[in-house]
Amino acid sequence: MLRSSRLTRRLYSFETMEFVAPVRPVPLFIKQPIVRFFSKASNKKVSMVLSNMGVQKPPQEMVQYIDSYTGFCSSNNLFSTIFSFNGELSLGVSSPYKSTGAVKNLVRRFSDMGIDIRVYATEVIR
Repeated sequence: MLRSSRLTRRLYSFETMEFVAPVRPVPLFIKQPIVRFFSKASNKKVSMVLSNMGVQKPPQEMVQYIDSYTGFCSSNNLFSTIFSFNGELSLGVSSPYKSTGAVKNLVRRFSDMGIDIRVYATEVIR
């Protein structure tokens, strides 16, 4: 089976939980501990999370003040967000690791593929 087929099925299985009728009326204080439990279990099998935030469409009066979009999220794994604005794609990568090797390899791979890429970095010290 193709990897993409397995990935597609897994993504759809996550999405279907949002629409299961019996789950929707359950209060958050009950859902949250259950979600946390299963998240911890699945985190052991995850190497990176990718969240596509899509094309950003701010109010027209704000467009002149915006150069690009990006976003970051705290995570126990590599976490990447993708934003598109004004014909440019932005990729935000958050990492819980001190080593920057994974991000460096990703940037090098994009560069080797001929993708014009700019890198901005911020270090968070705990």
